[in-house]
Amino acid sequence: MMWLEQLATAGSTTECRVRSLKRRARRLKLSENSPGDRDLESGGRGRGSLRIRYYTPRPDTPDPAAEPLKSHLKLTIVDDEIAVLGSGNMDRASWYTSRELGIALFGKEAVERIKSVVGEGMEGRMRDG
Repeated sequence: MMWLEQLATAGSTTECRVRSLKRRARRLKLSENSPGDRDLESGGRGRGSLRIRYYTPRPDTPDPAAEPLKSHLKLTIVDDEIAVLGSGNMDRASWYTSRELGIALFGKEAVERIKSVVGEGMEGRMRDG
């Protein structure tokens, strides 16, 4: 049912958008490495990186029944200086229709703390996507 809602509100599904995002990131990375793409005199910053990870239960848990089956986190970190936590997805429906809630935290210390806490909770539970 969720994919029907996604198609109706966003015109796509999460899986399709993630694949598209990965392709775009690869193309940008390739173009960044091509000659003449950067103007050294402008001093512009290089492109960042994209990392997508998926939750997977720990295989070595002593009590598998206690291991969460799913993890749901909506966190965006920008330049290690801004963390956005919230209930909304990054799609039109969340921004305009559903009136989702989000909070932005500014500052390297706050972002490092969030990364640390999330990292501890997700230790051994992530696979690259």
